[in-house]
Amino acid sequence: LKMHMVALSVGNGSLLHFKAMIETITQENALIFFNGYGCYCGKSGRGKPRDETDQCCYHHGCCYEDLHEQGCHPHIDHYSYAIIHRDVFCKYRNKSTCGMWACECDRKASLCFRKQAQTYNKKLRHYPILLCKESTPKCSQDEKPQDRLPKAQTRKPLSQGTHGGSPAQQKPRTTPPQKGRVA
Repeated sequence: LKMHMVALSVGNGSLLHFKAMIETITQENALIFFNGYGCYCGKSGRGKPRDETDQCCYHHGCCYEDLHEQGCHPHIDHYSYAIIHRDVFCKYRNKSTCGMWACECDRKASLCFRKQAQTYNKKLRHYPILLCKESTPKCSQDEKPQDRLPKAQTRKPLSQGTHGGSPAQQKPRTTPPQKGRVA
């Protein structure tokens, strides 16, 4: 039984978790293989995803975008996970629902990269964003992890008066805002 555990401090945030998760799942250097790949990997993203790997990044961006709308900060929200037999398990004892959701976004993208490894195109590394001119596709409901996860506490968005406070100082909310969604 091979098991990898990652437990980084809150200050390190989700992006370092995501990098470690990608590297463990794909056995590739995340910065070399995925940062700057296509129109969506490592960038804010625009245009049409160039291939299946770029599509993984597009869906990951949609997932993070929705978490921002829910008042989360997925680039910095702390979470814990385990990798057992090349599968990722987000720990649902995470300190915040935002962290749990960020873990689910990162988990799905990491597994997508592994699944799409055969379609990876080295020519799309360091792809110029200027070539991503098409209209950007709309995110679908499939990228929204909070619709499948239990409701719990999240932090208030930074724009609601929590600037300068640490995550521990921010007051929790009992459920995420729903913006007219049907569950």
